[in-house]
Amino acid sequence: MLDNYYLYIDPGVGSAIAVMILSAATGVGMFLKIRWNKLKYKIKK
Repeated sequence: MLDNYYLYIDPGVGSAIAVMILSAATGVGMFLKIRWNKLKYKIKK
């Protein structure tokens, strides 16, 4: 009977996981954007 409790995810935990995934994706996107702009600047120069 205790095995069923391991499957429960609190809504607060679910939203925290969603926020972590979204912020990580945003961080990676910004990192790639900055790197791409630096590369374009070096190529034009």
